[in-house]
Amino acid sequence: MTHIVAQVIWVRSNETQVHPESDTHIRAVKSYKGVKITGASFWQQLKASLWRNVKLKLRSGGVLAGELFTPACFVGILAVIKILSKPETKPSIVFPVNSLNSSAFGYPIHSNKVILAAPNSTQYDQFMQQVLSQLPGPPSYQMFNSSETLERHYISLQEKAKTNILAGVVFNYGNDVNAYAIRMNSEKLPSTSIAFHPNKGSCRKEKDGTDTFNCPANQYMSSGFALLQMALENVLMKNLGLSSPDPKARSLRVQMMDKKEYSPDSSSIQTTSSIYFVISFTFMVSQLTVRIVSEKEKKIKEGMMMMGLRSSAFWLSWTIVYMALVFFTTCLITIIILASNFFRQSNIFILFLAFLLYGGSFVCFAFMITPFFNKAKTAGSVAGMSTILLSCLYLAFSQTRSPNSYDSNLDPALQWVMCLLSPVAFATFTDQALFLDIHLNGFGFDDSLTYGKFPLYAPLLMLFIDIIIYSVLTFYLDKVVPGEYGVRYHPLYFLQKDYWCPGSDLDERTKLMSPSHSVAQAVDVEAMPANMHNKMAMRIASLTKTFKIKKKIIKAVDGFCLDIYEGQITCLLGHNGAGKSTLMNMLTGVVTPTCGRATVLGLEITKSSDLERIRSLCGICPQHDILYKELSCREHLRIFANIKGVPSSQIDKTIEKALQDVDLVSHSNTLAENLSGGQKRKLSVAIALIGDPKLIFLDEPTAGMDPFSRRHMWSLLKRHKEGRVILLTTHFMDEADILSDRKAFISKGKLRCCGSSLFLKNKFGVGYHLTMVAAADCEVQKVTTSLQSIIPSIQLERSHGKEISYTVPLADVGSFS
Repeated sequence: MTHIVAQVIWVRSNETQVHPESDTHIRAVKSYKGVKITGASFWQQLKASLWRNVKLKLRSGGVLAGELFTPACFVGILAVIKILSKPETKPSIVFPVNSLNSSAFGYPIHSNKVILAAPNSTQYDQFMQQVLSQLPGPPSYQMFNSSETLERHYISLQEKAKTNILAGVVFNYGNDVNAYAIRMNSEKLPSTSIAFHPNKGSCRKEKDGTDTFNCPANQYMSSGFALLQMALENVLMKNLGLSSPDPKARSLRVQMMDKKEYSPDSSSIQTTSSIYFVISFTFMVSQLTVRIVSEKEKKIKEGMMMMGLRSSAFWLSWTIVYMALVFFTTCLITIIILASNFFRQSNIFILFLAFLLYGGSFVCFAFMITPFFNKAKTAGSVAGMSTILLSCLYLAFSQTRSPNSYDSNLDPALQWVMCLLSPVAFATFTDQALFLDIHLNGFGFDDSLTYGKFPLYAPLLMLFIDIIIYSVLTFYLDKVVPGEYGVRYHPLYFLQKDYWCPGSDLDERTKLMSPSHSVAQAVDVEAMPANMHNKMAMRIASLTKTFKIKKKIIKAVDGFCLDIYEGQITCLLGHNGAGKSTLMNMLTGVVTPTCGRATVLGLEITKSSDLERIRSLCGICPQHDILYKELSCREHLRIFANIKGVPSSQIDKTIEKALQDVDLVSHSNTLAENLSGGQKRKLSVAIALIGDPKLIFLDEPTAGMDPFSRRHMWSLLKRHKEGRVILLTTHFMDEADILSDRKAFISKGKLRCCGSSLFLKNKFGVGYHLTMVAAADCEVQKVTTSLQSIIPSIQLERSHGKEISYTVPLADVGSFS
């Protein structure tokens, strides 16, 4: 069996010149502006993405098991360590009686201190002199006309960092002549919101009693408050005639309440547990990052985006899947905590909520960092290590507080800022939660949530805020961070009019389609008939792409110009490195043009908002197969059918037809990793054609196929060209001659000639191809000798598999008659 096709060889290239056209081009673009951009709904794409993600996770084997059970194993080990550790038992303590006049309590009051008093009058001035006579030092005093004046003076001193003010005394308080108020810096006094300090581990220095400086119960004494109050009361009672002549009666004695036996947990378990809880999720963070960047590295993510998948559906689908994993893992951890009595007195729901919020935050954190990586292994390592290192920042909190103290010496404002890093926020929460559970009476939905300067609700709230911030940054960075593939948005894209009002620059784009902007024509480019002008669907104008390789600028595409029409198959031909795939990648948004413009159905490829609409109309078969090795042919088609918006009732029928069209019915349930190279190309073509897209881009679609499969594919593409725009690239001249309506030849990134087969044969024809499909036992040399006996000038061009091709000069074409 033989098949004869014409060979076309271009032999020269002329400079192009402008050829005026009618204003039909303007009408053409305006008609395409009315094309209804249809596609799948967000929910259909989300459903398809969820289905895909679940399939991938279920077939990931040990990775899924590791993600589910590694955190629980970490917590289980920690629980065992806590159970086996034996804390030191603190004995009961009976504290001695101490005099308030003790020098241990008098040190805050000395001659350098100043007492502010108001209002200013002779009576109160004399009163203050009597008070100072009973105080050690004694300190000095300053009178003010009113309490407001006193406050303003104090605030001004605070701003100047002057701290020699002991206290303020306001007489005639509440219009009661015998009432007064002592005002002192709240940081020097215990909280007034609690009657008893609940920390069982504090104030336990034996034999020190109330002289224990760090004991919160002693702050009224150690600050000088009680001594000042005693002096004020003594003078007041004397003036009222109530004082006793015995000076001992005016002396106060204090005694701390007895401490019961106490068995605190080891303080090291508090710090260790906080970091341990964070580290327990490191494997899940790492694997999530690897999965996302792996899809990016293999071009799978960009391939789905080129087919119209919304980025919101992509991110939300992975969020739902991983939040389901986090929920399951959190339930396991909660069960372990309950069974081991890890938190003895605390509300388990708050713990569950904290783990769930942290899980959500690290999922969003993993998403947020993926735009910065192109290699999955690197991304996974960085994600895991960053989680561990960031959690160690929590040590700045835990190591800057006094023993048995809840509050850190860090400024609370700094702690709020540090909790913008979710590992720090979660480690801080677990540290504070353990403190409340060990030293106090646990925590719940009560005052314990607001205890301290940086209360327990603060890191919980920050985890929720972190989720929101990381989510917003994920969508933003995914659009603007430069990557290896895809068109990037301007950093301020959300402020641009075209982002919110697509098509607002229609008049500007229409000018591109006007005669003055017409694609240059020449004797090497066939002019299109007038009846095709209103079918022009794509205009490429001076499109250029350069790459910098070892400080050298390489022009992959150099000022390329071409018009492409609906209802035709346009073929791009050229040698390896000619620029065919680069041009295709620019038209589909995989790479960004260096300069030049191109419109597809009136939408511009360099505008990100337009590109998303173009992609909703596209079916794309890239040069390299972008398939999931874990999914079968049928599963791939189901995913892309949903992405393209095929109605649910027609999906099964559409999949069966697609499998039949590319002859993959017998391999419909075969995983992609088990397909041959030719079968993978068939699947890629089926994916490109599913959903009846308006625009079809095929980059070497028949590469790796046997001759029979190639011809079958040619017939399939011819059936699909009506009402569509098909652009393909190929290395095979016979394929281009049989399949395409127009052929465009590219060399060194430039358009050299373009036209129908007849036009190019008449202009550049030098002969024909004689192509044969040979039997398995065919001897090529014998066939060649036999043909040369008839046509001496015939030359063997190639012999590959079952296909043999010869070149026949034009002068000998008559030998076929």
